[in-house]
Amino acid sequence: MEEKRALSNRQFAASDFDIKPYSFITTEGVFTGTLDFKRWGKKKNLLSYFTLSDGRKIFASTFALQDYLGLADIRLGTNVKLTFIAAKTSGTIYLRKAETTDTTIQTKK
Repeated sequence: MEEKRALSNRQFAASDFDIKPYSFITTEGVFTGTLDFKRWGKKKNLLSYFTLSDGRKIFASTFALQDYLGLADIRLGTNVKLTFIAAKTSGTIYLRKAETTDTTIQTKK
């Protein structure tokens, strides 16, 4: 069976995934971690949840205009390298780049 790109709001509500431990990241930088979960947001965005290698649990929002930074096609459990930067005008930290770090290809075809 083919893995879904992300769960809908209805599918998320029926899942047992707990988002409470996850929060937005508060520092710029490059971090490695694992993609834990994905669900579609209310504004045609993708909400992705990660456990970083230092144990922090974070989530990030990406949008269709950026092709979701490729996250929609990366399988759950894949190791990733995430680059976060601050927006020049607001200072808000956002996900700028996402790459897989696994040696095997983890994107869906």
